[in-house]
Amino acid sequence: MQSQLIFRSPDFDSPNDRFGYPFGLIIYYSWNFLATIILVNVLIALFGSAYSDVEENATDEYLAFFAHKTIDLSESLFRRVWNEANG
Repeated sequence: MQSQLIFRSPDFDSPNDRFGYPFGLIIYYSWNFLATIILVNVLIALFGSAYSDVEENATDEYLAFFAHKTIDLSESLFRRVWNEANG
């Protein structure tokens, strides 16, 4: 039934034949709704986990970035002064 849902339109007659007219559609849509809710919940959990990891390392990442930029700035300033003095 899942392959029918993915590759072409779902076959609504098959669940109705197995479970009776109203119950087949109810089970089909309930299953799809439940699966969607579970997958969205997993996605939210993954985003929350990734955010907490980033937030946990934010200070260290910022300090490393700041140190790298400071070293690059001091090296470029040193090269400019050196080139002007020895020019």
